[in-house]
Amino acid sequence: ATLLDLVEPARVAGLVRDDGDDRYAFARALVADSRRAGVPPSRRARTPLRVAQALDGTGRHSELARHWLAAGPAYATAARAATMAAAGAATGVHAHEEATELLLRALDLLPHDPTATPRDRYELLMLLVASYRWRTLWPQLVATIEEAIGVAEEIGDARLVGRAAISMTVGGLWRSAPEGATNDVVVSALRSTLETLPDGDDPLRCRVVASLANEGYFDLTAAQRRALLDEALAMARRIGEPRLLLDVCQVLTVTLAGPEAALERLDRITEAVRLSAGLGGGWAWVVSTILRAATLNELGRVEELWAEVAAGRRETERLAIPFGHLVLDTMELPWRAMAGDAARCEELLHDIRRSQAMLSIPQDDDAIGSVLLCRRAWEGRLDEAVDLAVGYAESFPPTISITPLVTALMTRAGRLEEARAYLSEHPVDYVEGHWNVALGLCFLAETALALERPDLAATAYEHLAPLAGRTCCAGSALASGPVDAFLALAAAATGETAVATGHAEDALALCERWGIPLAARWLTDLRVRHGF
Repeated sequence: ATLLDLVEPARVAGLVRDDGDDRYAFARALVADSRRAGVPPSRRARTPLRVAQALDGTGRHSELARHWLAAGPAYATAARAATMAAAGAATGVHAHEEATELLLRALDLLPHDPTATPRDRYELLMLLVASYRWRTLWPQLVATIEEAIGVAEEIGDARLVGRAAISMTVGGLWRSAPEGATNDVVVSALRSTLETLPDGDDPLRCRVVASLANEGYFDLTAAQRRALLDEALAMARRIGEPRLLLDVCQVLTVTLAGPEAALERLDRITEAVRLSAGLGGGWAWVVSTILRAATLNELGRVEELWAEVAAGRRETERLAIPFGHLVLDTMELPWRAMAGDAARCEELLHDIRRSQAMLSIPQDDDAIGSVLLCRRAWEGRLDEAVDLAVGYAESFPPTISITPLVTALMTRAGRLEEARAYLSEHPVDYVEGHWNVALGLCFLAETALALERPDLAATAYEHLAPLAGRTCCAGSALASGPVDAFLALAAAATGETAVATGHAEDALALCERWGIPLAARWLTDLRVRHGF
């Protein structure tokens, strides 16, 4: 009643308004600004302090943090504790953007907090790493990991160094350097941790070994990567911790990326899906499910693929993981393009753009570029597809997948001389175990047929033959029909007409089963043109 009496003159004067239920607000922002400017700073700081003290213990974390922050640097210790608690609460309800901002505010408070230690800074940085991972903010994530490694090295604790160094791979399953490069800070930290930790089974050592196989991908041979992953998997099974085994199964799936390991990857990621479900689902289950969908995509197990995509979408939506949406959408769109479903392609393209706007990852334009390329190619807008493919190739190191992708589309557009010149200027490079090898070999076969290059066709056929029945794709992206269709092209290019006919019939049966009539029409046109 006393408060109502005090506020009433301001209401009558039009300075505040009564919103009902004992809630009042300033009539306009100018009134609030004017009143605030008229209060001396020291007195103004007392108000949020009193509010913070009154809110303590109420569970209103966000408000409490805001008022402690407003109380000024003298209360940095309380403000840091409240801000970190609020960040944890925000994470719990999947408000990851708010959580990130709160953690950054807590980081800013550290120099003003006399109780803060280097270990406090390290732990705060690791919370920020997790927050950036949820939001897929790749540059910020890498920079924070490198800073955490530096703080851990200053502390002189090898286990803290290792824990920071694995955090790009474990859980996130990315590399901390762009395609074709290596992050020397992270790899050096992983190696120094291995040298410092005692021999024998240890969960951290196991994760460091697995992470080294992933982070050192472009510095290690396929045999070296395999040896590290075998060591990590055997150690995880001996230790027997479900979470550890889950982590190693995931890392193995993204690191053994070549088509020759696809069935092994499917076994391991299926195990990871089961383990993550037993541990309560969440991020780990979404990541495992998306990786399983990508592997099914490669293997041509299309009915299982769509079931996995649907399950992944539901949990991705619930947990607000835009990166999950991006991967699933870019996986689906090429299939809808081959099916001629223009309406669904437009929906997916809109969703991809929306997800992309929320993320920050290397070559993030490739998500849009790859799906637009697929869509334009199957719509018959081949000159546009060629332009997109050339731009796509410029963002990657030279590997076998990119040059043939460009040249095959050039031949589809009737630009044969241009394709010959491009192939001469951009020689193909077979990268053993790379995630996009199958795609490159398929388009190499198409290029070989169009340009009358039986030597290239023989190379493509040799490597593609074990992949019959699978999808021409680059992991989760750029699905382009059955591998069998490209085996037919390779066989035709080497003069094996009967063999080509057999593969073509198998491919058309798969196109029918997979529901991709535009791919069937493309292959049929080539059969008529080349007589197989």
